[in-house]
Amino acid sequence: MLNFVKIFIILIFFIGSSMHGYEQHLHVHAQATGSLVITNSEAILEIKIPAISVLGFEHSPSSAEEHQRLANAISLLTNDDLVVFFQNQGWFKKKSSVTVSLIENSTDLYVNSEIIHNHDNHDHELHHEIIKETHAEIILKKHYKFQNPTMINALQTNLFKRLPDVHELNLALIINNTHLTYLLTRPKHEIHIIP
Repeated sequence: MLNFVKIFIILIFFIGSSMHGYEQHLHVHAQATGSLVITNSEAILEIKIPAISVLGFEHSPSSAEEHQRLANAISLLTNDDLVVFFQNQGWFKKKSSVTVSLIENSTDLYVNSEIIHNHDNHDHELHHEIIKETHAEIILKKHYKFQNPTMINALQTNLFKRLPDVHELNLALIINNTHLTYLLTRPKHEIHIIP
């Protein structure tokens, strides 16, 4: 029960901090951000990717082609092997992948339009200039349950294989009451966790 409470508190922190970042519209094309919380029995993952890096556009899909691109992206990102977890079998034995089941597996498009009133270089009483900015993100959430309680020693992501236009994943990892950050890339898509 104590682990559940810890995960719940951490999840609330990540959701609150991630929504604050989303509201500020701070994203860089080709760069994903994510958070991962791992206990000995489960892992909770959230990754945000600029929609332009996945779909090629940053608005709600309007054409049949755009709807199909979104459906293809959702299908691609809901695969259960997007992240593979590993455990050591012993000092001189190879690591083995951990069997998982997915409790949650969602991929959604979030579109946020912001209307900005430009106050520069005009008489406020006579003229209103409005600029509309649209930002969209693909947000995927996965909740993994490990088949057996285990100590995760490594993980790898297949995100870069699935999305060639994503070049970096800034990942915040909480494991064993330790907060770590990693920059994952196509050549460096695996993390070795030191106990």
